[in-house]
Amino acid sequence: MKIRPLIIDFPQAKIDDIFRRIRSFDWAGMAAAEGWSNGTDVAFLRDLTQYWVETYDWRASIKDIGRFHHQLATIDGIDLHFIRSKTARTSQVPLVLIHGWPGSFFDFLKIADRLGDDDGEVVIISIPGFPFSGRPPAPIGPRLIANLIDKLMVQGLGYQRYLAHGGDWGSIIATRLGHEHADHCAGIHLTMVSARLVAAHAASEEDKAWLSAFMTRFEDDGGYFRLQSTRPQTIGYALQDSPVGFAAWLVEKYAAWADVARDAAGRPDLFSAISRDELLTSIMLFLATDSVATSTWIYRGFARENPVALPPGERVNVPVAVTAFADKAFPITPRGLVEKVYNVVDWSVKDSGGHFPALEVPDLLAAELRRFMKNYAPLP
Repeated sequence: MKIRPLIIDFPQAKIDDIFRRIRSFDWAGMAAAEGWSNGTDVAFLRDLTQYWVETYDWRASIKDIGRFHHQLATIDGIDLHFIRSKTARTSQVPLVLIHGWPGSFFDFLKIADRLGDDDGEVVIISIPGFPFSGRPPAPIGPRLIANLIDKLMVQGLGYQRYLAHGGDWGSIIATRLGHEHADHCAGIHLTMVSARLVAAHAASEEDKAWLSAFMTRFEDDGGYFRLQSTRPQTIGYALQDSPVGFAAWLVEKYAAWADVARDAAGRPDLFSAISRDELLTSIMLFLATDSVATSTWIYRGFARENPVALPPGERVNVPVAVTAFADKAFPITPRGLVEKVYNVVDWSVKDSGGHFPALEVPDLLAAELRRFMKNYAPLP
């Protein structure tokens, strides 16, 4: 396995072109369905775009990202980007952090800053097709991504045992690690349990009420999922071509899924949870690395993994810790239902945090991960 340092550098012409396209967006020709009920609010996006071109400092953001130890590993022909909190293998059991969509490795940098030397090594993964990782030749799903991560940890970095954490897609990938690579993955920590992995087991009234609430929300909010699961290439052309359009696609999800208050008109106080600079850096990473379209491929890859749930009668038997953060968009899965599929050894419910706890409440998530590593890491 070839592992090499990643030098972070973007041609100025590339960045200039992105900002040229932002400035040239035809706001006068843009129809305005006011408010958020139809998608990203025009006034909000226009204000954000003005900040983007007049105040936001991309170079400063990239310099800060460059503080970390970035590497690339070529595994089965795919370049996998990862960040190591330590420059060499240690005797401690490491923790793998796996992001979701619309996030990236960037989500976890505040967590890496908060977990110190005594907490063991942290390895932050970039899913293939996302910023800094290579693009697979075709859409791939969580099962294959888990295989790549396991090979990185064992063959590439020399660890025979590791822990894994994930939310959103990261929770499904971590589930695959705990189920199919239990000889190496010693335990998993989740901040979300996918309905698609447990829905078939919903039997109690509580389970059915939760599933009904989930499906009601998904009926209103799930258009992105259906499109990216079926025709990601089609939407990819539009999103790749327009930085403002791509920003609208992501901002709508951050605004809908973050744990923020809304005023009487439904306007979200998004920047109380995620700063403008954090939001724009997340967006810019996709644009600057040409991973706008390929980041949606995981949805198509997941749809092609049949079955998407674990085989009947099988479950995740490694220790599983769940921290359920308050999430208006994704109702917390009942513990009893989760226990039908997972060996739950730790369950914690928080009254804040939203869908992006690594960005929204990094101190709280870091404390949960530190406790997980202390309690469930096997002896090296």
